[in-house]
Amino acid sequence: MRSSEPEKITPHVGELLDELLWKSTELIGKPVHLMNKEDKQRAIRYLNSKGALLITKSGDKIAKYFGISKFTLYSYIDTKEEENHD
Repeated sequence: MRSSEPEKITPHVGELLDELLWKSTELIGKPVHLMNKEDKQRAIRYLNSKGALLITKSGDKIAKYFGISKFTLYSYIDTKEEENHD
C-alpha cells in the first residue's frame, strides 16, 4: 500500500503554472520580495525541472512573478546548465 496519495494535477494550464509558481516559492521558504539572486535561481531551476517553461508564454509570467527580465530568467537557466557541463 502507498503511504501517500498521488499528486493531483490540474487540467488547466494556467492554474498549473500558478501552482508551480506557488510551489517554487514554498520550496525557498520566503516570499519573492525577500528572495536574493540565488533563491530566485533555485526557484527557477525547480520550475524548469517541472516543465513550467514548456507552457506557452510562461517565460513572461515567470519573469514578472520574480521581478526579473526574460533575459535574466533564461540566463539563470543557462548558468545552471553550464555548471553541469564543467
